[in-house]
Amino acid sequence: MSDATRYTRFAPAAPGRKRPLGGPVRTDVPEDAGEAAPTAAAQTQPAGLAPRAAPVRAAAPAFLAVLFVLSILMPVVIRVGPAVLQPYRVILLALFVPLLFRFLSGKAGPFVAADWMLPAASVWASLSLLANHPAGAIAETIVVFWLEFLGAYLLGRVAIRDGADFRRLVRVIFFILLLIAPFAIVESITRRPLLLELVPNAISPVNAGIRMGLRRAQAVFQHPIIMGVFASAAVGLVWYVVAPRAGFVRRGLLVAVPMTVVFFSLSLGALVAAAVQAVFIGWEWIAKAARNRWTWFAVLAGAGYVILDLATIRSPFHALVHRVAFDFEASYTRIHIFNYGIDNVLANPLLGLGLNDWSRPSWLTASVDNFWLLLTMRHGVPFLVLFVGALGTLAWRIAKAPLPDPLDAACRAGWLTAFGGLAVAAGTVHYWQSIFAFFMLLAGAGAWMANGGGQAAPTTGPGPAAGPQTARQPPHAASSPGRSGPAAPRRIRSGRSGAFPASGGLPERRQPGRGRSGAAGED
Repeated sequence: MSDATRYTRFAPAAPGRKRPLGGPVRTDVPEDAGEAAPTAAAQTQPAGLAPRAAPVRAAAPAFLAVLFVLSILMPVVIRVGPAVLQPYRVILLALFVPLLFRFLSGKAGPFVAADWMLPAASVWASLSLLANHPAGAIAETIVVFWLEFLGAYLLGRVAIRDGADFRRLVRVIFFILLLIAPFAIVESITRRPLLLELVPNAISPVNAGIRMGLRRAQAVFQHPIIMGVFASAAVGLVWYVVAPRAGFVRRGLLVAVPMTVVFFSLSLGALVAAAVQAVFIGWEWIAKAARNRWTWFAVLAGAGYVILDLATIRSPFHALVHRVAFDFEASYTRIHIFNYGIDNVLANPLLGLGLNDWSRPSWLTASVDNFWLLLTMRHGVPFLVLFVGALGTLAWRIAKAPLPDPLDAACRAGWLTAFGGLAVAAGTVHYWQSIFAFFMLLAGAGAWMANGGGQAAPTTGPGPAAGPQTARQPPHAASSPGRSGPAAPRRIRSGRSGAFPASGGLPERRQPGRGRSGAAGED
């Protein structure tokens, strides 16, 4: 037998086909000579899909992101001398330096513009605080800001490196909400903070008032706003990520869990975030056949704003505030806060006010229910430009990145929906302490998608089956160049090529030989 014949192997047969009988097959091929035999996991893949491979990377501490989210649920404080630390701050403090070294060493993937703009924003915020306060009096505040702003971003950036990590984090958030939802309902109806009463040495309950005859529930969180915003972030994530192959009804039932928690927080900011995400999801579902549906969405939104401006004697901003506020008095208070807040920004555009009190009439509350406005008042316009620019460029890169894996594309749809809702709602509420850190963690947790998804890895199983059902491979999936002898194992990015389905769903799994089944502040 010649060497050429002796070393010949047949490609794995396509699903549903029998391997041809006869012909030489070598059973003692070395491991590095071509592709290995099909594994059991590979044989269970849907037709046309390459087997999913584990990413080639050092073991990323994805569990640290989960630990951070769990620490937000701990309603206790830790006193170290004059400093008051909450559990999530302890975690960020312990991890900041290791995360920074791992990030700078390139182990978090290629850098994006946000990786430089957010540290620059942190430096500018520190300068604004030092310019408005004595260094000794403001040092602790600066450290806390760096932990919650940059430290939380680094945690999401370093710990969440692929779709598997991201889906694990989303599922943890979903099950947290599933557990606290019954307690939030009971607390709101009975007007008793049951969970805080059960936890020894817990933080004091917040009396945030009664709305619609219900107590504003806080469960184990520091404030009803924090609980509501935390739950609202899960609306888009749960819809797209938890069960992406499910139909409309099942996904609607899953989303009912975070929606329930949002409702019983009775927080305007959380309700706005959830409503905006519901609009995004509904538009995506209705206009899924339109290629430029989001361009049309922007055009229709702009046209609606112009029509509202022409049809009312007030500005569209005032009209919208009156529509979404819980009562007439609160709507006027928000408008006055915005107007006087802008005056303070114009009077201190570069370095802001720091933590100093802002100029306003004596009858107007000191609370600023606008995340973007308050940060600009404190740290100046350059900080806002750097911060919004970082988040905007990150979201743009994520939206435009090629993600061949449908599951990765589902993660992208969930992240963009959730982050878009939170960004809009930030104009109606302030994010502070744990929810501020969670917001930054979520920003960093999506950065892996900006670089085209998880890193590909050499597989031990075969490539896609030969024959008509073979999946098209991306250009990088070819054999390694410059190597003599038998072909090197191919690097395969798991999943089909092509875009994520417009509806946000994934095709149902199918067995070989079967046809495709459709699957479809104060507020």
